[in-house]
Amino acid sequence: MAYAPRIDSEGPNDRPRNSAGMTAAMATARESSHPHLRDGVRLPRDRNISPTLLHHYATCPYRVRLQYIDQVPQPRRYNHHLSQGRIAHDLLRHAALCIPRNQPLPAPDQLFAMANRRVPWKEFPSPETRLGYVEQIVRWVNYGVAHLDRDAEYLVIERFRSRPFAGGDPREPVTLLFRPDLVLLRGDIDGEFIEVIDYKTGTPRPDPDVPVIARFILRPLLAELSPEPSAVRVRFTYLWLEHQATDEYDLDVDFCHQHWPRITGTIERLFAETEWQPNPSFRCNYCPYHGNACTPPPPASLPLTAATDDSAATP
Repeated sequence: MAYAPRIDSEGPNDRPRNSAGMTAAMATARESSHPHLRDGVRLPRDRNISPTLLHHYATCPYRVRLQYIDQVPQPRRYNHHLSQGRIAHDLLRHAALCIPRNQPLPAPDQLFAMANRRVPWKEFPSPETRLGYVEQIVRWVNYGVAHLDRDAEYLVIERFRSRPFAGGDPREPVTLLFRPDLVLLRGDIDGEFIEVIDYKTGTPRPDPDVPVIARFILRPLLAELSPEPSAVRVRFTYLWLEHQATDEYDLDVDFCHQHWPRITGTIERLFAETEWQPNPSFRCNYCPYHGNACTPPPPASLPLTAATDDSAATP
């Protein structure tokens, strides 16, 4: 049966919105869910800024408001993919630590046993399904281990690094924060260079801003290696574990200068933000703030009457 659009009904996109982009129903739902929310608040400048926070801000400012300012508790729920990613990162960290300690790398059967202990039983419908998740983790880790270089010097293994950034107000500098999975001192026919490795388990979507932020934060480390930090060759490598692929960026001065203005502009907009507009989407398969007064417009393929309930909130 075909749906005919009702001419006299207003769709979600036609409803009047306030300055934060919310309909009256969305604002009411937000206030009822979180009555402590205040209008016009800003992110404190003493808040550490990471690439993850900047990504959340670009994706949905309202989530940044909930998570970093109002600190709304996240609902506890098990997510298979996030759990797999954490386990894979932990095992890769364990493998990387073996090299500077002159220990043998863990064998595949050891990696399987370590992953098998970490994957919960009760979250899977059958032992076979759970086994498939364990084997996938091991495939990811084996791919990452294959890229470990015994001849390299391991400078950083999953350690937070930070650096002050003056930004638009030198009187109130902010702190940029980044945790590289690996920072290696390597060599090739052109001499020594730094490689920063970032393990990723999802769909390859390389972000050139993250490597530039990483080089900025690592400059004090580069200064320890050379009196001219800007002259140190730095390569940033995304290692896509699921797809067994890589994306590499050579972080020369020209590349960094090309991207730096956009990064600093985003940081200043973040600290000037007061509206925290929600950016809901039907493409949101997982959101830790599900149910917090974000109502996405219906896809074009859906009838107008199929999505008019403001209670179906998905930021």
